[in-house]
Amino acid sequence: MQQKLTSSRDIVKGLAIEDFDLLSKSGQDLLLLSHEADWNVFQTQDYLSLSREFRGSAQRLRDSANEKNLDGATLAYFEVTLNCVRCHKYLRQNKQQKK
Repeated sequence: MQQKLTSSRDIVKGLAIEDFDLLSKSGQDLLLLSHEADWNVFQTQDYLSLSREFRGSAQRLRDSANEKNLDGATLAYFEVTLNCVRCHKYLRQNKQQKK
């Protein structure tokens, strides 16, 4: 979780100062994190779909940064954030149901 928060902070910084290298690196870092074993908390179709949506947004962020498209990177960051919130909400709901 801490790594995701650090990458998110770096994305906001990169957007604010138009540091496309930092944006690209941070988007790539999020993508790599999403492929680590501890990312896969559940193996449900809903969770897998949420993970795919997150990866797509992170890829758009990285690609927009590589194209030096600040508006595209900003929009992709909003998508990343929305996907994070949706997924964590899903995780909280499913952990409560397991109890």
